[in-house]
Amino acid sequence: MSETALWSPYRSSVILTSSCRLAGDLEAMSITSYSSVGRVPISLDMCRNDLIQVVPLPAVMSLETRARNLQIKPQNRILIIVAAVLFLGIALSAYVYRNGQSVLEASRPLLSQQLPALQLISHLQLEVAAQEPILYEYYATIERETFKRRFEANDAHITRDVKMLADGLVLEEDLRPVRQYCVKINKLAEDLDNTLRVYGESRVDWDHAREVLVEVSAAGREVNAELESLAASIRDSVSVGGKNTSQRVETVITAVLAFSLLLAGIAVVVGYLVNAYLKEANERHKLAMFVERNPNPVLRLTPSGEVVYANPGALELASYLKLGDAGIEQVLPDDVTERLHDLLLSDQVAGQFEYTRHSLTIDSTVRYLPEHGIFHCYLADVTERKKAEAGLRQQAFHDSLTGLPNRRYLRETISELDGSQPVALLLLNFDRFHRLLSNVGPETVDRLLREVAGRLSGIFPPSGSYPHLFRFEGDTFVMLAPTEGRDEMAGQAAQRILETLWPPFYVDGREVFLSASIGVSTYPRDGRQAPELVHNAGMALHAVKQTGGGAYQIYNADMSAYATARMAMESDLRDAIKNDEFFLHFQPQLDLGSSNVVAAEALLRWNRSGHGLVSPGQFIPVAEEAGLITAMGDWVLERSCRCAVEWQKKNFPPVRVAVNISARQFQSPELVGRVREILAQTGLRPDLLELEITESSTMEDVERTVRILEQLKGLGVTLAIDDFGTGFSSMSYLSRFPVDRLKIDQSFLQGLVKNDDRATAIVSAVITLGHTLNLKVIGEGVETEAQLLKLRQLGCDETQGFLFSRPVPDQEFVAFVNEGRWLTDQNSFGAALLRSVGMRSAADAA
Repeated sequence: MSETALWSPYRSSVILTSSCRLAGDLEAMSITSYSSVGRVPISLDMCRNDLIQVVPLPAVMSLETRARNLQIKPQNRILIIVAAVLFLGIALSAYVYRNGQSVLEASRPLLSQQLPALQLISHLQLEVAAQEPILYEYYATIERETFKRRFEANDAHITRDVKMLADGLVLEEDLRPVRQYCVKINKLAEDLDNTLRVYGESRVDWDHAREVLVEVSAAGREVNAELESLAASIRDSVSVGGKNTSQRVETVITAVLAFSLLLAGIAVVVGYLVNAYLKEANERHKLAMFVERNPNPVLRLTPSGEVVYANPGALELASYLKLGDAGIEQVLPDDVTERLHDLLLSDQVAGQFEYTRHSLTIDSTVRYLPEHGIFHCYLADVTERKKAEAGLRQQAFHDSLTGLPNRRYLRETISELDGSQPVALLLLNFDRFHRLLSNVGPETVDRLLREVAGRLSGIFPPSGSYPHLFRFEGDTFVMLAPTEGRDEMAGQAAQRILETLWPPFYVDGREVFLSASIGVSTYPRDGRQAPELVHNAGMALHAVKQTGGGAYQIYNADMSAYATARMAMESDLRDAIKNDEFFLHFQPQLDLGSSNVVAAEALLRWNRSGHGLVSPGQFIPVAEEAGLITAMGDWVLERSCRCAVEWQKKNFPPVRVAVNISARQFQSPELVGRVREILAQTGLRPDLLELEITESSTMEDVERTVRILEQLKGLGVTLAIDDFGTGFSSMSYLSRFPVDRLKIDQSFLQGLVKNDDRATAIVSAVITLGHTLNLKVIGEGVETEAQLLKLRQLGCDETQGFLFSRPVPDQEFVAFVNEGRWLTDQNSFGAALLRSVGMRSAADAA
């Protein structure tokens, strides 16, 4: 008895099998399998060529009986026949002996060298073929000890067979490729081992490992080709020797023809028995080749799902799952019978499914063999692969910072909604978040976003068939909330979010207040796909942002039309300068003391092709959002300076031209250089150019504002703060700004008409503040005589508004000044001005 160890992929243990010598050339190796009725012994027949045959034990007993018949009964029959034909045999024996010796001499090289060499080459091919799966298995399982044991054992077999071939069977130069392969495969195995052995300690270079495996495959193909070529050469020699032997045998056949006729009956019987044995052995070979040497679990099933054979891998799996000796069928899913039945009813011969047993996820491939009426079931433990896939899915569908589902998850979630339940998509974005980022830094913002995610997660606890909170990007979050088709429910959800974000956040010892804007769209009314819903919610969000933020807006169809119109306007704005569609109007500014025009504010107008005149209130915000305002501001600045130069050439009074500088233009690092360049190009005196800067834009970065204003002042231009009183300037900051004028916002002048004491106090305070800082004060938007009188009483220096003149084209403005139209009583404006001057003069005289 000898013991053979079979390797198991599940544990480092082995399954021991025993082999025993059967009659003749048949060797059998028996293992144990399982069925639904308990333990059933299975036999494995191993022929001398090492090809394993798998048959049930009763079949083996039948083969043993036939083997004995081949060895015993044929001998008795031969003795009887020999006795019957003894007389003829004696006569022919001498002749046969003499020719037989010749045949033996011709056959001796075949038996002693060529056939053993072919057998060894066959062994080598199998052993070489086994090297590659061992390396691939090591790459897949990272079980180093198992790899080393199997690889070294197989390498020893290769070395042994090569040595036997070299011992007089094959020439040394014919074996050189095989020896080179042994050296190369050992180096590749060592390289693979060095690459994979760091698994668990440091990062494995998987790409290099795969390159090594590719080289292994290539080397295996090369050496198999060499071995096949060597085998073909030996077979050719065998064929030549066979032909020579055949010629000599023909002579013997002729002499023993009569003897052969007598043995024909025996030959028929023997041929029948041998043919039956070979057929049965071939069937057993087909059923067992893949089974016993397969490291993965393999089961053989009946159509009813009963296990009639289990290979060592399946037994080891059952042992690992602690199913017991009679529990091999519990390795399979509970509905295996139904699955096999469905496969039989289908047109396919194979099926694949996954199921879970205890802590393992098992992938099963079932193949039906109709010629045998059985199923082969191949099992594979894919637990680790599933865990890896789950990890990759987590990374692909969740935000790495907050752990929330991401934009991709949102897209899939919405695509899986069935449309029967309306759902509101709330797109949330924080107001002035970029300013917060610049103040506290990215790391604090990251922690803040995690705090925000945690607080928002508590609004709608996880429930239902889909998540409710997603991080869309940056400081943008998306929430899904059922609405039952009512917008008020969506509004309530949005309001709840705003209320939840109202209390301060405490991050890194800081107290942080957040204001958010929310745009709402509804599935399926406003769209059935995520991009459409987010786009519509984004338009609603944009509408909230335009009103200052801190609120929510529900999308309606008018927003799409408005957005389309804005996009068309933006497109036309980009071509407006090139198509010469812009032009300027000028509105005069008057000195209340001298009643003279001292300045003209340049105002941009747009004659849009195909649409006519467009209000600045419509296209200026679009230009600011599209980033076009800087180019448009440069155009206004240059064109205003050129107009002022033309006025001076016509002996026009020294009137300043006032140009508005947008907040984006003021933040540009090229502003000072651009003003200097335009003054140089146009030749305008710097003191005749006044730059009007809004109060809010000066407060973005006070230190930078002071620096830019000082640089502009260094060019000699006049500076004015526009819309003063609407921002948050403090006197300390204002005292640092090298400006010349304050323009009181026209909203305060509306209160003067209504005798609003509060508005009057504010205007008076601004005038007093300006005079205290030696600044001129301008009241803009004067439309009534009452406003004009009040400004005079409060001591305002200059004024501007429709009471005197609307913004007019260049040539009309020149005529307006040259003709002194504002001083005539031809219209109500001039009359009001004259009355105001007269009243002041009378008062002064009194």
